[in-house]
Amino acid sequence: LKREMSGIILVEPLGGKEVRAMSAEPELEAGNVWIPANEVEYPWVVGFIEEGASFPNGENDDQVDACSQALTYLRTKGNPLQASKERNEKGSFGRKRSIVG
Repeated sequence: LKREMSGIILVEPLGGKEVRAMSAEPELEAGNVWIPANEVEYPWVVGFIEEGASFPNGENDDQVDACSQALTYLRTKGNPLQASKERNEKGSFGRKRSIVG
């Protein structure tokens, strides 16, 4: 899959799904994760919340696991989107670029 799609990063999950979910719990409880409230515009939200509410005893747990792994990655590796933005704002020597125009 990594050869077929650029930007794929292999992540070896640590622990079981319940352990990974517990490690992401503080971010969710602190309100650091935005989940859209508009279920018409974002129809996936209802299933996502239902899956989280029934975890670990629910029928499905893939969204919970993916969310917990993403939060762990962001917490330990930093936000790649923010890092990319900062790189674009800086010149090759780490100085802010000035745009004259």
